[in-house]
Amino acid sequence: MSRKATDWAWDQLIKPASLKIILLSMADRADEYHQCYPSISRLTRDTSLDKKTVQSGILKLIDKGLVSDTGKKMGPTQRVRVLRLNLDVDFGLNPNPNASPNPNAIPNTSPSPNPNPILNSNTAALNDPKNGNVTKSGNVPKNGNVPNNGNIPENGTLNDPENGVLNDPENGIQNQSLEPVIESLKDLPSTSSKSAFDFSRWPALPSEQVFKDWLAVRKQKKAKLTQTAINRLAPHLVKAVAAGCSVDAVFELCVSRCWIGFEFDWLMNAGLIARQAVKADWSSSVFDPEDPLI
Repeated sequence: MSRKATDWAWDQLIKPASLKIILLSMADRADEYHQCYPSISRLTRDTSLDKKTVQSGILKLIDKGLVSDTGKKMGPTQRVRVLRLNLDVDFGLNPNPNASPNPNAIPNTSPSPNPNPILNSNTAALNDPKNGNVTKSGNVPKNGNVPNNGNIPENGTLNDPENGVLNDPENGIQNQSLEPVIESLKDLPSTSSKSAFDFSRWPALPSEQVFKDWLAVRKQKKAKLTQTAINRLAPHLVKAVAAGCSVDAVFELCVSRCWIGFEFDWLMNAGLIARQAVKADWSSSVFDPEDPLI
């Protein structure tokens, strides 16, 4: 994004409003040479205008002298025109939308020279009239950063040809703003599905993956997990753990059989808990050798 081009686009008093929003979208995608090559479909998505309005708007901007066609093509198919924003043309001081552009401005309709000419080491001037690249400012760098290839951007080399095509107009990332995107945290999903409920009556919690798989089974059967369901499973889960079964094993069985819940008898019928262990545990809990009645 060229800040200078964006400020210039905001200052232009042009009508209809569709022309200005197209110009702003192009300025937002301009590089340090004030050139851009967004596709028609990209501008359509940016401006919410239809394709024909965008196409006719570009032609009107060219007629007004605000934009010129460099004659170059970019993009994977080499079909996207490279356009240049003519910052020396100013509609900002003239409130008449039908006024002609600056008569002193020379629109450049021919292909532009290479923006990165190889300068001779003995060349004292950065802007030699022989290469046709003469501007009012003389291309004097503000920060003293003069690279050998003559590429003197205002804010760094964003689009250096040696690095290839940085911004592809078809994937929607051409010359995007470098400002960070701030998203609302309330729309982000919770890090754990267990945090909303009270599992204190359970002897232990299953592993995260097993629990997610079980929740997926309940979701498929449209059985939303509630605190009541958690409380009803608690005594059966306590008995299963007391019989020597792990919590993960119980819920893995539920997942494999697509159970949204379980009872202790179901675990025995499925063979997860041996009946002999249950009987032994039952006898030891009923017959107390210290009972004076025995």
